[in-house]
Amino acid sequence: MRTACEHKKPRVKLSGTNGNVFAVAATVRRAAEDAGWTDEQWNKVWKEAKDTHSYDGVIQTFMRYFDVR
Repeated sequence: MRTACEHKKPRVKLSGTNGNVFAVAATVRRAAEDAGWTDEQWNKVWKEAKDTHSYDGVIQTFMRYFDVR
């Protein structure tokens, strides 16, 4: 099984998305699902993002794994 970082970065559009971290995460998760990520892959990235304990940290984590527009 490939890890999240071995996948080509899925493209996700966040501009215009509600700034709420959970709304952003839902948009990013949909992009991960559309790209064929497993729950395990998503959970690893989401845990890493949450462990930053900041909105900016969550966004930066998502930017490492996704092509954020």
